[in-house]
Amino acid sequence: MAQVWKVGLLCQKNGKYVTQEKVGAGLNCQSALFRRNQVFTMKLLENGKYNIVTPKGTLLTAGPKGSFTGDAEGASEDTEFEIIVQADGTWAFRTAHKYYVSAETDAEMGAFARAIPPAEKFAFHLALHPQVNIYSPARQSYAHVEKNELRANEKVPWGYDAMIVLNFDSAQAKYTLRGANQKYWTCDATFVDTPNDNSYYVAVLAEDNKVGFRGKNGKYMTAPTAQDQILKCTSTECKTNESFLLSDSHGQVSITADVSGKLVSMSRNSDPQVVVAGKPGVQPADTEVFQMEFQGNGNWWFTTKDQRAWSVSDEGNLQTVEKDKATSASSDFQIEHLGKCVYLKRGEKYITHKPQGNMAVSGGATDECKFAIDMINRPLLILRCEYGFVTSKRSNDALACNAAEPETFTVTSNKGAYQIKSSNGKFWTVKADGSIQASADSGDEFHLEWLAHTKFALRSGKTGQYVKGGQAGGFQANSPKASASDLDTLWEY
Repeated sequence: MAQVWKVGLLCQKNGKYVTQEKVGAGLNCQSALFRRNQVFTMKLLENGKYNIVTPKGTLLTAGPKGSFTGDAEGASEDTEFEIIVQADGTWAFRTAHKYYVSAETDAEMGAFARAIPPAEKFAFHLALHPQVNIYSPARQSYAHVEKNELRANEKVPWGYDAMIVLNFDSAQAKYTLRGANQKYWTCDATFVDTPNDNSYYVAVLAEDNKVGFRGKNGKYMTAPTAQDQILKCTSTECKTNESFLLSDSHGQVSITADVSGKLVSMSRNSDPQVVVAGKPGVQPADTEVFQMEFQGNGNWWFTTKDQRAWSVSDEGNLQTVEKDKATSASSDFQIEHLGKCVYLKRGEKYITHKPQGNMAVSGGATDECKFAIDMINRPLLILRCEYGFVTSKRSNDALACNAAEPETFTVTSNKGAYQIKSSNGKFWTVKADGSIQASADSGDEFHLEWLAHTKFALRSGKTGQYVKGGQAGGFQANSPKASASDLDTLWEY
């Protein structure tokens, strides 16, 4: 497997990110924000060195006289960099000419240094959405919160307990791991309410696109073979047990029939059926939760915890098959959004349900074809777009979408109607001009429209307008349409 990482590079001298200039091939180290122009792709070569792809798709290159630019169209000796990992976990980049990349002059970077002071040291910031699943290949299990501990013993990351917030602290140039209980995991294997020295980790790159976490005690987090499999910082080396894969978390949802108010469930047998009455305020059982997996071109798979996928039989009945045996011919479904409800379709046919609960596809859309989708693994939500993170920490509690640091929002939903509360304890409300403020004691209704992997459009239930972002931070419900190709109306969750 080719090792490829998308990262930001944070200089330890001035706390700013390496940036490719919009015009020309120059590079500076002057940005306090981590956005598109600060994302570089690291590609590991067979000789152990790296090619580094710029945001424009060209390669970084360093000349024999100390030049350092981002305009190389093809690979050469000058585009190869060796990463020298420092004791504090930061990186220095050594060129083919035995010099180090330097931000001593932050307005115009070079590659002429012979030593490694702070101006030549860079922390790496992974270009991931902060809400991730953490997988231990050694244990073949995911990390999740169990008995107020972080354990690597869940075979399928099901429900909110497997959601980990991996947050980069630019001041510390280190990461914290925040569990579903909203507490921070420490290197001494305990949760704390607020970050302390023991809750910060240096991230290190491991083989095959894995990452390790080194705690304050100088040891790496290990997924042990012990029965409880509690993650602890006990190893002096980053080997197999200390290497983890990070992945985006698919949306996991409950699906309610609009007519009957009953949940789609797997509780009777291996076929989805509309048979379980939903209870307000009660979390659906695992048998009433389905994972939405985007297949591209508007197609989705709906899968279960025991790794079965929805499928349509030759007779047109809805059933499930083992996921590794599912095919697009029978398991691809499309979503037609109707506001807070949706139609689930296969081509021109609609999924419907019969009075006894059995589900099938039919030729025409009826009330029995309407369903509501409620996302259950994001009660706490971080939103990101092309310009940064969504935040309400601006003047007048107005929402903006170009923040450098993520804000965590609280989400509640009821049959496809969502309300969102900011960290100030106030709900989102849409103003007459389409602007959104976190200022209400009871929130406006929003609808989610699923458009791509871990991305949705956000529509105001009050006005019917879609929320659209802008480079200057605009975050307004003022767009009459949204699509997967319109990045300004697409929100990564």
